[in-house]
Formats: sequence, structure tokens, C-alpha cells
Amino acid sequence: MRMVSWRSPLSSNPQQLLTSTLIYSEVLAYLLSFILTAQGLRMNPTAGLYVTISGLVALHSCPYYSLMIHGQRLGSLFASHPQLMACIPGLVLFLFSTPMALRFQSSLLAYISVMGLCQCIGFSVLVYPFCYCIGWRDGDSMVRSASTAALVLTGFVTAKIRGMVPEGGKVFQSPVSVMGSILLFLCLLIVSNLGYRGNGIKNDWGLYLRRNVIFLACATLAISVGNVFVLTGLANTAVTFLVLWVLDKYCEFHFQMGWNIWIWVLLMSAGMYQAALWLHTNPAFVASLFSGFNHDADAEVVPF
Repeated sequence: MRMVSWRSPLSSNPQQLLTSTLIYSEVLAYLLSFILTAQGLRMNPTAGLYVTISGLVALHSCPYYSLMIHGQRLGSLFASHPQLMACIPGLVLFLFSTPMALRFQSSLLAYISVMGLCQCIGFSVLVYPFCYCIGWRDGDSMVRSASTAALVLTGFVTAKIRGMVPEGGKVFQSPVSVMGSILLFLCLLIVSNLGYRGNGIKNDWGLYLRRNVIFLACATLAISVGNVFVLTGLANTAVTFLVLWVLDKYCEFHFQMGWNIWIWVLLMSAGMYQAALWLHTNPAFVASLFSGFNHDADAEVVPF
């Protein structure tokens, strides 16, 4: 009697077996993450929000797992388009979080969504030991981010003044106001500095003055619109960056005059101490920075 043994075709090729296992586990990871996210939509909104957030965290991790599996095939594409690789994490974050922020009217998800979009257009925050790096990869990304922020802020402010903001979109008012103002005024603050050299362009006094005039014009416009239409968060954010601009101009003047650095340290320390005391006694000012475009009559508006 002749015995016939059967062997799976995969058993003779361990590499093929490993590849198939990774692909199946990849599909299973996406499926389970989506099921967890969808389960939150079926539950009570209060509890379902946290279930959906758990699913989104898992769903955001899946593309990294896919990149580990298919990284060699996509390596040539990412090598020839490095900017594409840089914006994918923020784009995925924005696309996954936006629908859930609208569904649950969650400010947390709205902030995550807007931050993902900011990362996609070039803005980033890096955390190192004893150091935080906030800014952009290059000058082009910075200008692109500031232009996008200016357009979005203008649109939201116009819609808010005319009462055209849809009810479902109000959850994005605070993140758009906060992140849009930071991107716009931080970019203008950087380029208005005397030592800024954008794209290798030699700085001259005419260009330096034009950049500072642009900063002052944008800050004055934001403060005026914020005070007239009671958009407290917008006005006080502009005031904050205007104070930083004044400090920056004094630092430039101090070092251009060649004065003693220890005098500068003493003056800056005294100024920071007074600012900390003022913020401690005026917490409404800090809270108003996160109020978005809301009409908050109780928050303190700094006169200009």
C-alpha cells in the first residue's frame, strides 16, 4: 500500500507564508479598527465618543504597519517625492478625524483634525530633551502655511460676522482661530526679524521695513475686527503676538547698539515677571485665546 503525503504549497516557501500572514494581519487590523470606530457611532454619544477615539487611535496606527510591510515597493516613490512622505501623517489624521469631529461635535477631535492639516501643509512641533522646536521645514512651507491660515481665518471671520457659520461647523471655530492665528502671526513674526534670511535672499532695510509693516497691518486689522465685532479670542491673540513683536524689536535694537548683554537679561527677566503677574491676575485673557470666534462678553479685551 502506497502512502501519499500532502504538503501545502506555502510550506515549501516560508517567505511566501510570512508575506501572506502579514497581509492577512494587515487587513484584519484595518477591519478591527474600523469596527471599533463604527461601534462608537452606535452607542450613546457620551460613551461612544471615547470608543470612537480608541478606534481612531488604532486606525491611525494601521498606515504605519502598512508602510512596514510595503515599504520596499513604495521606497522609490517616497525617495522621488519626499514632500509627499512628509505630509501623509497629517493628511491621514485630518481625513480620519474630521468626520468623527462633525458627528460627535467634539472639540478634541476638531483640534486633532486641524493640527493634522497644519502638519500636512508644513507646520510641525518637535519635542527633544529640554527643548521644544516649533516651526516649519523651510521658508516655502512657512509662507504656504501663513497664506492658507490667512485665507481660512478671513473666511471664518466673515462667516461669523454675517451669521453664516453652519451649526455643525461651529466645533471648528476654536481650533481654526487658535491654530490659524498661530500659523499666521508666527510666520509674520519670524520674517519680520532682522536676522531672517528667506531662501538665501539677502536682507535689506527696504525688505525689512515692508515685512514689519505687513505684520503691523495684520495685527492692527485683527485687533480692530476683534474689538468691533467682539471676537475676543482673535483680538487677544493678535495682542499677544504684538507684544512679542515689540520685545523682538527691542532685542534687535539692544544688540545693534552693542549694549551689555546682562542689562538685556535683567530687563527681560523683569518684563517676564511682570507679564506673569498680569496673566495670573487676568486669567480671562488666557482663556479667551481658546474661545475661537465666539462672542464672549465676559472675557477681557485688551484695548488697543
